[in-house]
Amino acid sequence: MEQLKLLGRKGKPLYILGVNYWSRVAGPLMWRKWDREKVREEIRQMKALGMNTCRSFLYMPDFMPRPGELDEEMLKRFGEFLNICKEEGIYTFPSFFVGHMSGENWDVPWREGRNFYTDPWMLRQEIAYVQGVVSRFKDEEAILGWLLSNEIPLYGGNTTRDIGYIWVRTICEAIREIDPKHPISTGDGCWYLSGDDNGFNLDDLSSILNFFGPHSYPSEIDSLRHSFIPGMLMQLARTWGLPVLLEEFGCSNAHCSEEHQADYYRTTFHSVLINGGCGCLGWCYSDFNLPYQRPYSHHPYEMLFGVTRADKSIKPVGYEFSRFSAILEKIDLEKLQLPTPSTYIIVPSFFFYPYPFSWLDKGMMNRLFLQAFTTAKMAKITTGFWREPPIISNVPYDIELHQEVRFPKEAKFLILPSFPMLTAPTWEALYKFVEEGGTLYFSYRYQPWIHNFQLLTGCSHKLRYGIPDIPPSQLTISFVKEVPGIEAGEIFNFTIQGSPFHTAFCPVEVKSAKVLAIDEEGNPALLENEIGKGRVFFSPFPLEQYVGEKPEGNRSVPLWRLYKAMAKEAGVEFPLDFTHPSVEMETLKQGDDTLLWLINHSWEVVEGTLLGDFERAIDIEKGEEICFSGEKDIILPKKEIKILRIL
Repeated sequence: MEQLKLLGRKGKPLYILGVNYWSRVAGPLMWRKWDREKVREEIRQMKALGMNTCRSFLYMPDFMPRPGELDEEMLKRFGEFLNICKEEGIYTFPSFFVGHMSGENWDVPWREGRNFYTDPWMLRQEIAYVQGVVSRFKDEEAILGWLLSNEIPLYGGNTTRDIGYIWVRTICEAIREIDPKHPISTGDGCWYLSGDDNGFNLDDLSSILNFFGPHSYPSEIDSLRHSFIPGMLMQLARTWGLPVLLEEFGCSNAHCSEEHQADYYRTTFHSVLINGGCGCLGWCYSDFNLPYQRPYSHHPYEMLFGVTRADKSIKPVGYEFSRFSAILEKIDLEKLQLPTPSTYIIVPSFFFYPYPFSWLDKGMMNRLFLQAFTTAKMAKITTGFWREPPIISNVPYDIELHQEVRFPKEAKFLILPSFPMLTAPTWEALYKFVEEGGTLYFSYRYQPWIHNFQLLTGCSHKLRYGIPDIPPSQLTISFVKEVPGIEAGEIFNFTIQGSPFHTAFCPVEVKSAKVLAIDEEGNPALLENEIGKGRVFFSPFPLEQYVGEKPEGNRSVPLWRLYKAMAKEAGVEFPLDFTHPSVEMETLKQGDDTLLWLINHSWEVVEGTLLGDFERAIDIEKGEEICFSGEKDIILPKKEIKILRIL
C-alpha cells in the first residue's frame, strides 16, 4: 500500500495511529510546568491503548522568549520528552510555530506586529528557531517528522499564494539543510481542500512537502454525508500524489456523548484507511480540568475533546484505539493494496483557481462533491476524484493555449454533480472521452457554462435569459424505461428547498437522446445520449442539490440507485457487493488474499446481503470462519464495522 510505505520507518510500513498531545495537567503550559513522571505516565497510557504516534507542540513563547535565543531549559525538557517517547515506543511529530491553540493566538512579545511571512528580520528569527531545534534533535529516534505549525493561517493570517509558497519553501529548506531525512508538512489544516484560498495552495506545496495533513471538524444536516467526510478528504487530497494523514479530527463531549464520540472515531479510523489515508491523529489525548487557564476559561468546551478524562480514566473512544490497533496487527500493510477506481468525480478548476471575473459559492460546491461521493459510496462504487487542470498562462499576451486534457486511463465513468462549470477544453475532452467509449453523467445547474450542450446531451435547451425555471416543491421523477436495477414505472420523490437559482431546472427539447425518466408534467428528467462508443447521462434537474439541501436527504431519496445503474451501463464491475446503502464497502488486496471492508455509517442497526461468488470467509477481527448457506446475510450494529477475508 504505497500511501503507507512513504511514511514507514526502516522499510517497515507504519500506519500512524495516535493523538494530538498536551499533558492533562497543564495544557499549552506543559513545558513551563514540566512534570517528567506525569508525562511518562501519559505516554505509557497512549501506548497501552495501542497508539504509536503523538503530535507534540513547541509553544513558541516558551521556546523562543527572546529574538535569536532558544530557551535552554525548554529544549532540555523537550529532549526529556523525546527520550520518554523513545523508551515507551511512541513516535512524535513536533509542531514548531505554536502560535494558535484551542481558540486563542499566543504571540511572542518581540514580534511587535511584524508580518510573519514576509518581514526579513522575522524570517531570520523563524529560521534560527527551527534550525536550533532540528540541529539538536534530528537524530532522536522518536521523531517521525516535522510540522511547521498548528494552523498557521489562524496565527500568521491569510496571505497570497506566492507569499505562502515562498514562506513554506524557506522554512522547509532551513529544516532540510540540517535534516534531509525526516518528512515535513505544514500543519496548516489543508483548508485549501474546502476551497479556502488562504495562500497555502496545495498545487504549489505538493512540490515541497512530503505529506498533507487535513484537519476536520465538520457539521452536516445529513448524517451519512457527515460520516463520509473523512474518506472524501483522503480521496481528494490524494489527487496531488502525496500521502495523506488525518492530522486532526475529533469532537468535544460538550457537543456529543462519549458513546457517540467513540462511534465517530470508529467509522473514521476505517474509512480513512480504505480511502487511502496513512493514519489518524485524534484531537486530543486528554480532557483538562483547567477552568481558570486560558484558552479553556473562555473556550470551556475545549477541555472535553480528550480520549481520556481529566481523572486519567479511559473514555469509550480510548478503547477504539485499542481495537483498531489490534486489527492493524492482523493486516499485512506491506502487501495491502487499494482498489483502483474506474469512476471519478470531476472537480472543476474554478474551485481552486481564481479565474478573472468569475465567482462561485465554494461552500456549496464542496457540499456537492461530498453528496456525489456519498451517493457513489452508497452504490458501492469505488470512487476517486479528478481535478480539472486550470488554464494558466504566465505570459499575458499568450492567449491561445492548446493544452491537452487527460482523464485517468482507468476511467470508465465520470460524474459532474450539479455544477457544470468547466473550461471549454474540458468540455471538448469530455465529448472525446465519451466518443471513445466512456460514460459521463452530469446534472443541470442554473446558467451552466457549456458551449457544446446539444452535442453532449442530444437535446436543445429552452432556457430564458436571467429567469430560473422553478420546479414544484415536491418533484416526482418517473422512470419510463428500465435501467439496471430500476424498473420502468418506478418513482423517485424529491423535496425542493433553497434558492430558485440553485434549484432551477432546464426545459429541453429532445433531439437524438433517449428519455429514461420524466417529471409529473412529462418533462424529461433523465436522458441518455449515445455518442460513438459511449454515452452521456444528463438530468435537467440538479438532483444532488435537492438531496443535499434536505435534512437527512440520503435516507429518503435513493439517488444511489441511479448512480449504480449508470455505473453498470458504463461497464463498472461489482464482483462483490452489499445490498444496504448505508454501508461503505471496499475490496482491498493483501497479496493473493481479498479483504472486504464493511462500515455501517448510519446510526441504526442495518441488515444486508453480501453478493459474490464465495461461500466462506474469515472474520479478521474475531479470527472465526463464517460458512454461508444460501444468502450471505450480515447484520451490523450502528456505526459498526466488519472485515472479511474471502475464501
